[in-house]
Amino acid sequence: MNPHFNITRFINYGRYNILLNKKTYLFAILGLAASLFLLVFIMGMNSAFRHQANWVALYFISMSIVLVPIIGYAFPAFRNKEIATRYYVLPASILEKYIYEFLLKIVIIPLLFALIFPIISNMAIAMSEYIFSVFSTYTEKQNTTFSYGD
Repeated sequence: MNPHFNITRFINYGRYNILLNKKTYLFAILGLAASLFLLVFIMGMNSAFRHQANWVALYFISMSIVLVPIIGYAFPAFRNKEIATRYYVLPASILEKYIYEFLLKIVIIPLLFALIFPIISNMAIAMSEYIFSVFSTYTEKQNTTFSYGD
């Protein structure tokens, strides 16, 4: 048995971490989706953006904006002395804890972002196109002039 890495111990540590931080992860995903939706929706109200958008640049800029606070939130147990003490005595090696944080923050979150980005951005563009079409139809009706009996 390897004292530095054990797959069973690693999986148990991952389960413990997910159970402990499930609300934080859920709110982070919901906040990411809402902020991405608002960003693309506001940008999508410009008709030139909808037709000539540079989606690759938007993807990498928004991903970098998202990853900075997430990577900064790695090892949240070290922010409080009592929680840090509890974190140190968890039955997982230092290597397992670092690998878990690396996989979660550097591998899984960018993959999750790559899945969420096209779905949310397409929804936001569809919503902005719908609102733009409704608004333009409404303004066309307002701009028509009526003549009463020629």
